[in-house]
Amino acid sequence: MDFVMSGDPVVKCRVLRQENIYRDRHIYTTFEPAGISDYPTIVIIPGALQNSQKHEYVGFRLACQNTRVVFAPVSLLRTDIRDSFDELVIQTMDFLDHIRKKHGEVKSVAGHSLGGLIAIRMALLDSKSAY
Repeated sequence: MDFVMSGDPVVKCRVLRQENIYRDRHIYTTFEPAGISDYPTIVIIPGALQNSQKHEYVGFRLACQNTRVVFAPVSLLRTDIRDSFDELVIQTMDFLDHIRKKHGEVKSVAGHSLGGLIAIRMALLDSKSAY
């Protein structure tokens, strides 16, 4: 599906927006440049209660700069509300392995709010990756 950001006079480009399934029940969103085959992947982990309209805007703008953007909200990664923070970090690392298998190397991972804490913890656990 083509996604064109309305009301943005500066950026005019075509972006492919997809809803994807992870573990048969969780939906995550990717934004990709339309018509381009070779581009880096970044993963953004927003906090638990983030506004999806902001994700749409950020994903669109980065995809217009020839970058694949994967949004992995904390609510997608948590399998049980009783999960500890460390369990959530491990689940997030498993999700990133899924993304690497599907899209290749992940250039960077960024997070906001709880997602930022997860990204920092992953960097401490696995310093070789781009967190």
